[in-house]
Amino acid sequence: MAKKNVEEKFTVRFTVKSSSNDSLSGMIQTEDQDEREKRVLLDDSGVAEVDLPSGSYTFVWAVKMTPTQRHRYSVKAERIPDVGDPVELRKRPNEQTTTTGEDVGFDTFTL
Repeated sequence: MAKKNVEEKFTVRFTVKSSSNDSLSGMIQTEDQDEREKRVLLDDSGVAEVDLPSGSYTFVWAVKMTPTQRHRYSVKAERIPDVGDPVELRKRPNEQTTTTGEDVGFDTFTL
């Protein structure tokens, strides 16, 4: 009987933080080198987690914050190991929404 090739997956946590907003909604989309996409919604605290196999990724975020005004925020991607502290993959500490409280951006990371 042939063995199945089991692909190792890593948990990646995306965190969006802002000190000037009352409410946050948003989405994270990842796309690998083969253009396979995964989308997850940010929870109320600005966190989304997804399991991904090793490879190179582009992640796109879309956020909306209220009240409707300009907000400064940060977005971070971390690999969450089974044991030990999270490993930071990317951090964008100086993002800013438009005056309508919305923003879209992208970055890359490798697992």
